[in-house]
Amino acid sequence: MSAQYRRNIGFRTLSDTQFSFYIARKDGRQVRGQSPLLPGEYSTMMSVEDFARIFLGTTIGPDDGLGILAERGKAIIFYTYTDNGTNDPSLVVSPPVDQNILLTDVP
Repeated sequence: MSAQYRRNIGFRTLSDTQFSFYIARKDGRQVRGQSPLLPGEYSTMMSVEDFARIFLGTTIGPDDGLGILAERGKAIIFYTYTDNGTNDPSLVVSPPVDQNILLTDVP
């Protein structure tokens, strides 16, 4: 994604939930990680860059994809992207089920 957009990612747990995360690099490599067991009613939202640093201990590039999978439990996973020129936001929400979201080609 170009610097024209800001990306944010978040989730809200509906039950005790554990997530698997991965970054799919443009060159085909993957970086994987897992969250601790998070309690129900837990929520967070942050920039994709902060998310990669906090949950995966790495950086994420503008052409990399981010995958999130609720391995255990139920959660609502969402992401936003905002046009830096117009400040127009877009919100994408997954269904409240075990769901994988891959941020690629946004927008």
